[in-house]
Amino acid sequence: MVDGKFDGELISVGNNVPMMSSNGQRLNGIVMAVNEETVKMDFNHPLAGEGLCFSGNVIEVRNASDEELNKYLNQGCGSDGCNSGNCGSDSSSCGGGCSC
Repeated sequence: MVDGKFDGELISVGNNVPMMSSNGQRLNGIVMAVNEETVKMDFNHPLAGEGLCFSGNVIEVRNASDEELNKYLNQGCGSDGCNSGNCGSDSSSCGGGCSC
């Protein structure tokens, strides 16, 4: 709606329309369907569902600091720790269902 009037040229199937959420976030949507009462839009990122390939270079290799090791090795159960095999130095801290 612009000045209370429906803009059929802007709101047509396939058009990319700039929008704003109720909290002021700007986003773009593609008009998928238009009928008498509703407009159906797709707000997915244009690359959603696409396979992406990245290339890069390793610019530095270093040992983890004690702080970094402690952070990841002492997570315990109920976090990513058990799923990734990082149940801490004391596997009894996992409490039996984590396969440490």
